[in-house]
Amino acid sequence: MLEGGRTALLSPSVGFVRNAPVLGTFVRAGTAICELETLGVVCCVRAPDDVHGIVVETDERGLAHAPVQYGQVICVIDAQLGELGRGTPVDTSVSVSGAVTGFVFKAPSSGRFYARAAPDKPAFVSVGDEIVTGKAVGLLEVMKTFHRLHYGGPGLPARARVKAILAEDQDDLAAGDPVLEVEPMQ
Repeated sequence: MLEGGRTALLSPSVGFVRNAPVLGTFVRAGTAICELETLGVVCCVRAPDDVHGIVVETDERGLAHAPVQYGQVICVIDAQLGELGRGTPVDTSVSVSGAVTGFVFKAPSSGRFYARAAPDKPAFVSVGDEIVTGKAVGLLEVMKTFHRLHYGGPGLPARARVKAILAEDQDDLAAGDPVLEVEPMQ
């Protein structure tokens, strides 16, 4: 706990962090904060049960697969600001030319998006597919290196159905560009 009702969320292990929350994200207890990859194993880092609030500090490198050490700050959450939004749903609505409103999975970094592993392989996901946190939904090529895009992130449901694929195969994406529109599943 820091001064003024702020809490620093620390990396539980060494590895590479990705999909860290952006400034202004509302975090509830148990919310997925980021993904941490250690020795090729990706796990979801969640907010502790006694933490809620608004992200007021973050390292933007965490969006793009940044190295972290044990105990390094992933983000800082302000509980006092969080009281303003406590009990209200996380705003995950996005409008792209007025066409998309709902839960949207976004590109964690810039790069070229590929919907399939190879031209002769099936797409990672299709409209109507059920997906869960951690499922590969595409590839992102950054400087001739391919990274799997794994579904998940702050404010997204753990189980969802793909409503629309918003990125075309071989589109050049910027960090934060919409990739999938999903709806929660019970």
